[in-house]
Order: sequence, then C-alpha cells, then structure tokens
Amino acid sequence: MLKIDRKYNKIYAAVNNKSFERIIVCSTLAAITYMSINKKKILAIPAMLLTTIIWGISFVVMKNSLDSFMPAQLISLRFAIASLVLALLFIKEWKYFNLKVLFHGFLIGLFTFIAYMFQTYGLNMTTPGKNAFLTTFYCVLVPFVSWAVNKQKPKKTNLIPFLPQNRPIPNMISSAGH
Repeated sequence: MLKIDRKYNKIYAAVNNKSFERIIVCSTLAAITYMSINKKKILAIPAMLLTTIIWGISFVVMKNSLDSFMPAQLISLRFAIASLVLALLFIKEWKYFNLKVLFHGFLIGLFTFIAYMFQTYGLNMTTPGKNAFLTTFYCVLVPFVSWAVNKQKPKKTNLIPFLPQNRPIPNMISSAGH
C-alpha cells in the first residue's frame, strides 16, 4: 500500500513483507513526485514576476495608446483580440457553446467592459502608476464588500493592508492629472 507524506513530499510503502521491488517502485515514485513538485515551485516565482511585469507595463502602454485611440475603441480592440485568442486556444470547448453560455458570457463581458471603460477614462486623467494603485485597491476592498453583502465579518488581518493603502487615495484624487 502506498502512502503519501505531503509534509516532506515523499511517497513510501506500508510494507508487510520487505520485498525489494516495492522499495524500488516507491523510491522511483517519490523521486518523480519530488522533482515535479520542485519544478512547479521553481517556475512559480518567475511566472509571477513575468505576470507582474506584463500587468504593470500594460498601464503605460494603455496611457500611450490613448493618444491615438478613444477609450471605447481601445477597449473594443483589446476585447476583440482577447476573444479571438481565447477562441483559438479553447477550440475544443466550442462543443459546449449554447445560448445559456452566450448569455452568461455576455453578462460577464458587459460588466468587465464597463469596469475597463471606467479604468481607461480614469487613466486619461492621471498617471499610469496612480491608475494601477487605484485599480488594485479592489483587492483590499473585497473582504469589506463581502461583509456588506454576505454578512461575513472581515478578519483582523484584512485591516493590515487596508489602512496604509487607504491613506493616499484622497491625495491622489485631489491631484488628479498632475
């Protein structure tokens, strides 16, 4: 019988008879599991760093693009490109496409489009750094919105990022465009 020890990323056998084959199989499985877990951990940090860099650069690119496009045109172009790329990536999933999926996709897309429009119009009036800061503020607000909607009180640890991030917002709003 194989057992997995997740704390130490090891697989071992509960061996009643000490057969050499079972030990070899378990050692091989443990090595494969350990290697795959370590590869995932090793790739996680550069992947997160790359994602952060791309996300941060997108605010500067969007700000520069507003010189050539109106916000609605820019968002429509971004959504069209994203739709085409996702449609090609998930072509096998098209067999599940129906009116219900179309309706739910439309609703999600509509609210996302509205959110991007507000963000892009705001970017027109401020710097990319301030816009990115205000955009990420929703992460801090989620526990408090959840408290209002679901009556689920935030933990004390939710206050730690809220207080320092909340302070500069009035200054940013009052100096918009500067």
